[in-house]
Amino acid sequence: MSKGMKTLWLAAALALTLPSLTAMADPGMMGGPMSGHHGMHGCTDRMAKTLGLTDAQQKQVDALHEQTRQDIRPLWKQKRENMRKMWALNPDDKNYVSEVKELAEKQGDLTEKMIVARAQSRAKFYAILTDAQKTKLKQMHEERKHMRHHHGDMHGDMHGGDY
Repeated sequence: MSKGMKTLWLAAALALTLPSLTAMADPGMMGGPMSGHHGMHGCTDRMAKTLGLTDAQQKQVDALHEQTRQDIRPLWKQKRENMRKMWALNPDDKNYVSEVKELAEKQGDLTEKMIVARAQSRAKFYAILTDAQKTKLKQMHEERKHMRHHHGDMHGDMHGGDY
């Protein structure tokens, strides 16, 4: 494939990716576990029922969701701003590649922070659960993994997994 064709494909891929990155920049816009008030309660209500969470556990999970959302939202906003800066760069500029590299490194750092924040939240969630609830959750994960394997995974692991 020619260099021009590779550039065209890369530009098309970035153009298709930008709207989803923008949507993810506000977790409340997503239907996933870190979504706003209504989505969060729907998810935790289902989880409470499925795992048999006590009222005390439910309150802890709700507080954890809110704290995680507050921790991650500024990182999403920074990532969105970096993408806007990247799109504003002129490929004809002699410093284009170095500027993209700098923004990519910032994006990587922000992504790392988000992954660590999510892992910390997941560990806190597991600490709330009893051993029986952890076993049930593991079964649910295996069933979901099996379903994705047999039916294809249209959403990736975008929804986080545990809650």
